[in-house]
Amino acid sequence: MSKQASKIFAGARRQQICDIINEKGQVSVTDLCETFEVSPATIRTDLRVLEENGALARVYGGAVAIQSQNLISPNSNLPSANYSTIQAIAQTAVTFVQPGDIIALDSGMTMFEFAKLLTHIDNLTIVTNDLHIVAYLEEKTKVNTIMAGGAVNRQFHCTTGQTAIDTISTLHVDKVFATATGVDIQRGLSTTDMAVANFKSRLIESGDKIFLLADSQKLAKNSFVFYAPLSKADVLVTDDQAPSHFIKAIQQYGLEVVVAQTNH
Repeated sequence: MSKQASKIFAGARRQQICDIINEKGQVSVTDLCETFEVSPATIRTDLRVLEENGALARVYGGAVAIQSQNLISPNSNLPSANYSTIQAIAQTAVTFVQPGDIIALDSGMTMFEFAKLLTHIDNLTIVTNDLHIVAYLEEKTKVNTIMAGGAVNRQFHCTTGQTAIDTISTLHVDKVFATATGVDIQRGLSTTDMAVANFKSRLIESGDKIFLLADSQKLAKNSFVFYAPLSKADVLVTDDQAPSHFIKAIQQYGLEVVVAQTNH
């Protein structure tokens, strides 16, 4: 393919992305990858170019229409409806944490909201690779915090790479709280980035009990990189918009499902 043809195809795709954003108000990188059958790196480049041209605003995991920015929570980088769902899931998941626990937290906005609710639990030790979580815990709490050091992944605001993997490999925790961009019964848990997936894969091997926090939009979907079979998880914490047939299927697969109640 010539460079000129490549530019034409990129231009047409970006115009379609603008059309989707203007129609829906928001879109995720994952959905765009599936729509156009291209890699997350290609979509992120498209979103960067479109943002530079003033066509949209990038947020964590996707983009929103410019006129929708007033819907974004300053603490979440997500539209308010999604943010309330994440809060509900975090509030439900925190009931599984007990004083004296040693826990590991995955990276991302759901984990950040979850971490903010842990400040009142005594004698807690938290291991994470999320830069925002570590900064918050250091400033706002007296929680014992261990950072899984490594190369900084600026796109996802966390550490990844062999050093981070080696760190988590030397540790054993009571509970792991993990996330996924896609949760599929047959194919398992997936995310959008290979380096992040490699860390997640080792993270869920470090705990006695694995809690998967995933809102209903992530269920019955596949993302770019698979990092673990569903059997690695013990408990799924999701929201009340999750399809009942999927919940029944996942329970039959052996997972406990806990449903967070939202205001939707």
